[in-house]
Amino acid sequence: MVLEAVVQALRRVEQLKSQLQNVENLLDSPTIWDVQQKAIELYRQVLLLELEYALDQKLEQDLWNYGHRKFISALQGYAKDKNNPRCSEAQNLLIWFLDSTSGFYVSLLGDVCTQFKLDLPFRREDSTFGLSWPEKRYPPAGAEKKSLHYICQHFLVHLGDIARYRNSLKQAEIYYKHAVTLSPMCGHPYNQLALLAVNKGDNLSAVFHGVRSIAVLHPFPVAAQNLDKTLSRCASAKIPLDGKHCLSGAELVSVFLKFHALLKCQGNITEAKPLIEIMGKTLTTLVAIKNFSEWKLVQMLVINIYMLKTAKEKQKELILDLIGTILSACLLPIYTMTKDSDLLDYSPMPSMKLTFEWITLWPSLLEMPGLVEKKQIQPGLCNMLDRLSKIVNSAEMDADFSGLALPEDKDIQGFLPLNDYLSKLKFSQVQTNELEIPKIRCASLLKVGESLVKLFPDSNSGQNASVVHEQFTASDFIRSLKDLSVSQQSIPDSFTIRNGSSATSPVHSDGNSWETGKSTPDSSGSRGSINCPDSSLQTSGEEDLWNSRSLEKEKLIEVPMLGRTNQNVAMQAILRGRQANDLPPANRWNLGPKTAQSNEMSLFGNSASDSCYPQLEIQKIREYKMWGGQTPAEAPQQEQVVGSCKVCS
Repeated sequence: MVLEAVVQALRRVEQLKSQLQNVENLLDSPTIWDVQQKAIELYRQVLLLELEYALDQKLEQDLWNYGHRKFISALQGYAKDKNNPRCSEAQNLLIWFLDSTSGFYVSLLGDVCTQFKLDLPFRREDSTFGLSWPEKRYPPAGAEKKSLHYICQHFLVHLGDIARYRNSLKQAEIYYKHAVTLSPMCGHPYNQLALLAVNKGDNLSAVFHGVRSIAVLHPFPVAAQNLDKTLSRCASAKIPLDGKHCLSGAELVSVFLKFHALLKCQGNITEAKPLIEIMGKTLTTLVAIKNFSEWKLVQMLVINIYMLKTAKEKQKELILDLIGTILSACLLPIYTMTKDSDLLDYSPMPSMKLTFEWITLWPSLLEMPGLVEKKQIQPGLCNMLDRLSKIVNSAEMDADFSGLALPEDKDIQGFLPLNDYLSKLKFSQVQTNELEIPKIRCASLLKVGESLVKLFPDSNSGQNASVVHEQFTASDFIRSLKDLSVSQQSIPDSFTIRNGSSATSPVHSDGNSWETGKSTPDSSGSRGSINCPDSSLQTSGEEDLWNSRSLEKEKLIEVPMLGRTNQNVAMQAILRGRQANDLPPANRWNLGPKTAQSNEMSLFGNSASDSCYPQLEIQKIREYKMWGGQTPAEAPQQEQVVGSCKVCS
């Protein structure tokens, strides 16, 4: 009986589909709306009666393409034609049709969840809230569950598209994120999130979500092409720096994207290589004054890992060098912390945890030049572990947090390069109290860090492990902090949203450089990626998002401070630093025979005047046997200062 009803409905749909091919005269053909309503009702019946068969026939794509998408495109064309005397009529009709389409998909989503007893995080059953008696449920499993999650994700993506056509960008983002949680292995919602980011001018998020749309089990077909277009714009961006060696957060992101764009789109190693050093020095300063968000660091890590997997051999060396530089830049400010508990809210902690988990999956990375040459990573890691051991008690260390998914893990769920690590986590587990997350993260980081220390090539060798802070010295740190106080007054660390369309008009252009898929059905028969047409928001002015400044590769020119500037309390606290008796005790993670380390960060408490910013070249500040097990009193302390402060002398 059910099969007979499905067959009859499909025959009727095929007859109506031919009438839906021509929608050029929507304003003068009232009968076409009657045909459209009959067609979408038949599609709805088939999806509810025989879901598996409907998905095999790709009826969900026909429902969107013929029942809604063609009508939306036609009405947008009428409404954009200002010479059309019926432009206002088309505008009102488009607003009505978008509301009707949104209501149809919301209703259809509810019907599917009710009929198949599907309990979703954003649509809980009545019994969850005590509105009805809980019934004995047999939740769908196996292929049926995957099909249900796929069709619900399909509905959510198109609800997000409709919200985007109506300029409800926040609502569209929520729909897309709900779609991601349903099936993180599908690339379609990531592509739509990237499209939103492009419209906002946030190129870092656009590239991040473009990468996520590709590096999943079911990549979106046009995601790679969209990513190349975004990177091409970044490669052509002009970022002269006027001799500055310390950038704002927005400038750092621009340099980072230009680095990857030069490698991927142009293969220009010569121009990309000098950008690594400037990024390392800038990031250290921004992290130290808490002016760079943890989310941006996670996004940069994901982009680095993906680009490393797809790059050529010589390009891989540069990308590994950048990964090592960023890791070193995040570890260096830990030396200046006066309290160990400051690590709990240290912004690079999530990205460093993911970095260490990734390196643990691929230990051979530690033998590659990009990480081997970063001698400061090993002692910096041990310094961090030593501090973590003081704030994580034994009970927390004994607790099993291996299966708990932290927020940064949920943000990259489905990312194939880290799938071996992510597959061990329980993402459906109830979220822990937010106040406990920092300590859980520290405990997890302590465990993975201890495992990572043993993987270093010189951890079990008989040779001395030299500790050299080769890239970013204390003098550089002071100078960068000084320059940052100037640059932060003129360059905001934010992106500007430029949207040329009216806030009340749902009419948008389909001419955006990002593609979202066309109406051509996927011949592969896979349901992993939803091939559907889309249009994008009309943006006015595709000018570059970055300022025009030039990069000095060899010589660092200090920017003179103009006028009176406000004193940065956080910066002054860092400059004061810790005294000699505040040094951490001997580290318990011995990496080999006892070696003496030169700790350049100790100079902050010994400067003649905090307001002078003395540019000192320190040959040997302190020698402290951190890795040998001696106490601070036993460690020889020698200082030799070459040069003097011009203000104080």
